[in-house]
Amino acid sequence: MNTLSYAGDAEQNAPDMRSVADYAQLMALRAPRPTLLIYNAMDNCCFRAGVVKQGVYTDIQPFFALMGSPGNLEWYVNENPGTHNYQIDSREQSYRFFDRAFHLDAKRQGGRRYGYRGADGRGSCRRHTRK
Repeated sequence: MNTLSYAGDAEQNAPDMRSVADYAQLMALRAPRPTLLIYNAMDNCCFRAGVVKQGVYTDIQPFFALMGSPGNLEWYVNENPGTHNYQIDSREQSYRFFDRAFHLDAKRQGGRRYGYRGADGRGSCRRHTRK
């Protein structure tokens, strides 16, 4: 098997993508657009924050600086629960990023809360609209 074109998880790699580019090159192409990278501290699958940060964030910062937007590349490490997930902590970081980067008010729609922790404390992705 050609390891350059197959990384083991087809859902994370478009066909033939890894034969011409890697995550670092793809991240550099994002400059200067607003970009948030969310990784998990103790990911038990494949993308542990401490392992990948150098290649997809630290090494890419100069490209964003060169394009005049060093603050447009953001890094967040999910610590709670820190495992392979996209639970409320990561989602809330995404909502905050969307608010800042795209001048949205994702946390408020129609005068009600949007996407943040629900009354049960577990979180919700549902959208509340005005009646």
